[in-house]
Amino acid sequence: MAATALTFASCDKTAQKPADAQVDSATVDTTQVTADESTSAISELTSKLDAKDAGAFKTALNTVNDKIKELATKNPDAAKQLLTKVQGFLKDNADKIKANLGNNAAVETLVNTLTTAPVDKFVDGLKAAGETKDKALDAASKAESAIKDAPEAAKAAADKKVEEAKAKANEKANEAVNEAKQKTGEAVDKAASDIKNKLGI
Repeated sequence: MAATALTFASCDKTAQKPADAQVDSATVDTTQVTADESTSAISELTSKLDAKDAGAFKTALNTVNDKIKELATKNPDAAKQLLTKVQGFLKDNADKIKANLGNNAAVETLVNTLTTAPVDKFVDGLKAAGETKDKALDAASKAESAIKDAPEAAKAAADKKVEEAKAKANEKANEAVNEAKQKTGEAVDKAASDIKNKLGI
């Protein structure tokens, strides 16, 4: 029985391992994606800096900036990790950037944009801006739909008014007919009564 118990215990541990391994794998995969993006970004910036190509360096910085903006709304932690790596690179290579690329205003503006604000504040700001933009786009879409639907709504309102006017006209006409019938009936009755009186009936 002891041997059997050990066998079951061993099986239980074996059964638990794949699940644990799967969780660890998922965590590693997420971290790996962020690490790969950071490595790729730094490699690209280093290449353009060493080539002393201000235009290409600016393009690479713009690409990094766009990626951080994209991640800020989808995965803020990944955006912060990427920005931390990029800020470190730009600060460590500040002198080299000036020496290799000269006083390039566009590059300097981008570098300042990416390095001036603290990482958390920068990413949180991008996230808030993205959410505000999404809300604005949603509101604009709803307004556009309302404008498109307005002609149909106006037509429906006009049709309702026409139907109401027709119903009222019919009602008035029916009242007039009933009134005429009543007066005609009263006139006929009076005439008949007068004839009866003349005849002494």
